[in-house]
Amino acid sequence: MCKPISGLNACACSLSFSSTSTYKCTSVRKRSPTTTKNDEASFSLSSVSAQRETDRSSFTITTSSNHTFVAFADLYDLRKRLQTIEFIMNWVIVLCMVGTDISTTLPVLYVKMSAFTRCLAYAVDFANAYIKLNTVPMWLVLHHSGVLLMHISEAFFLTPATNLQVIRFALASQSSHNTWTKKHSLALYWGNVLLGFLAGSSVHVSHEETSAAASCYFLSLFVTGLGISLLVWDTLNSQLSKFPTNGSGRCS
Repeated sequence: MCKPISGLNACACSLSFSSTSTYKCTSVRKRSPTTTKNDEASFSLSSVSAQRETDRSSFTITTSSNHTFVAFADLYDLRKRLQTIEFIMNWVIVLCMVGTDISTTLPVLYVKMSAFTRCLAYAVDFANAYIKLNTVPMWLVLHHSGVLLMHISEAFFLTPATNLQVIRFALASQSSHNTWTKKHSLALYWGNVLLGFLAGSSVHVSHEETSAAASCYFLSLFVTGLGISLLVWDTLNSQLSKFPTNGSGRCS
């Protein structure tokens, strides 16, 4: 049996019996209270330093994101002018295709080019909503993503081949640029939204082939309709909240 040795070192012994007797002694290092406290202090300082680095990185990312949102939001006036131009151009296409026998080449080329301006416009809308509301409403996400996918699938994959298909798509497209009509008449605005949704649905029906692009267009149409439904719900709630209520919570 081994006796403990005081101090920093202690001897731990074990005795094993086999064909020959052997003695093993292992030196075990004891940690003094002062060393333990120093290690704990170093660990605490390392944790605080790591936390500061994390906070600094998060702040840098957040600041960079805010600058990006502000940069896009600054383009909102340009976006509103572009929206009016897109609205007028779609109606010009409708009138030209109805009143003349021009080829679909130029209208389809415009439809393809306008997909890129739509991407820019929707990025500005998201940034503007985030700056004003500190969030992006779900109806805006659903509506814009659905319309954008509809536009891309129709312009680049399904491609309107007849005058009637071009007219239908132009009618559907113009209604996504009609926000400015709200200040003139809500009836005009919502009537135009309904016209655009019906025209977009007829575009899907006009494509007889079954393909991935056609399925994507149908799914995008559904997502767009869901976004419009949420917008209608939010609009009704905001209108009802303006009416005074009695004690039971009903409008008086």
